[in-house]
Amino acid sequence: MVTNLLGAGLNILLDPIFIYYFQMGIKGVALATVIVQGVICVWGVLFFFAFYRKIILLIPLIFILPEMFPSYAVYAIVLAELISDIVTTLTNTIYFNYFFIKKKLPI
Repeated sequence: MVTNLLGAGLNILLDPIFIYYFQMGIKGVALATVIVQGVICVWGVLFFFAFYRKIILLIPLIFILPEMFPSYAVYAIVLAELISDIVTTLTNTIYFNYFFIKKKLPI
């Protein structure tokens, strides 16, 4: 929660500086957001190492390598999510092309 508040606060402070002082417009907003994301990343890493020094991050090789006999249930879930993402992308493309460009939907 502190990280979210820090990020939002920094973004609120940096946006007007980049928009009005540096006169960068929307590019300034994008640059401010990238800077804030970098600050939040560094904050998260420092927070992690400051409070969780005793945790050793060792991932055994057996968890990285694929199983000899893969679970088909995992593939079914991934395939369903892939189809959902494709349908969502197509739907958004159709809506954007026909509603935001002021064309009528041919239905």
